[in-house]
Amino acid sequence: MSPAVEGQRVADMDRRARARLIQPVFQDPFSSLNPLARVRDIVAMPLRAQGNIDRADVTRRVEEMLARVGLTTEMGARLPTELSGGQRQRVAIARALVLKPRIVVCDEPTSALDVSVQAQILNLLAELRRELGLTYVFISHNLAVVEHVASEVAVMYLGRIVERRPTQALFHAPEHPYTKALLASVLTPEPGLGVPDVGLGDVMPDPANIPPGCRFHPRCPVAEARCATQTPPLKARPGGGVECLLVP
Repeated sequence: MSPAVEGQRVADMDRRARARLIQPVFQDPFSSLNPLARVRDIVAMPLRAQGNIDRADVTRRVEEMLARVGLTTEMGARLPTELSGGQRQRVAIARALVLKPRIVVCDEPTSALDVSVQAQILNLLAELRRELGLTYVFISHNLAVVEHVASEVAVMYLGRIVERRPTQALFHAPEHPYTKALLASVLTPEPGLGVPDVGLGDVMPDPANIPPGCRFHPRCPVAEARCATQTPPLKARPGGGVECLLVP
């Protein structure tokens, strides 16, 4: 089933309409920006692709967006190679927001940045969300970041959502065995504790060979015989649900 936004199927929209609604921010701000294009031209590209915005309006909106993400007008004349990693990601965010989309897909937007810069970008994203009324689809393996930025969390295993809950409910009372294992795997700064053993074994799953029944059962520390043959139904929870035969 095609996803819908405000009752309209995304698959039924043309490319320009989808671009006005949804924009991405990619993981690596260096490889996602054209190294031969000036910053102002990179940010202007979504506007020019719409084909119905005059040049003066494009220039004005680019300058406004650069200022909003903390970049000066002078930086608009630079190449991405002349910027730091954090500045490049600000350019990527400006490019994503210049069309004023409703939804921004953030694919590991801080994982390629220095730790000292990650907090700046996360704070910027949070500020822009409040100011512009944005919805983020935030993809990350960093559970601390997820807990900080998300209002709702969906946990995926082999391409399927196995648990979806409001953030505080999921982090404080996880129900699916995979969610519990993820939260138990978080490293602590205490010396001598080593790497946590969450009971999942050393064999990684093969996405090209999905097991029958519950797809997590080969690694699940509490799996029963029925888990290998029965597909778990979605069990509703406030704000989401969980897929596990062993959860009441």
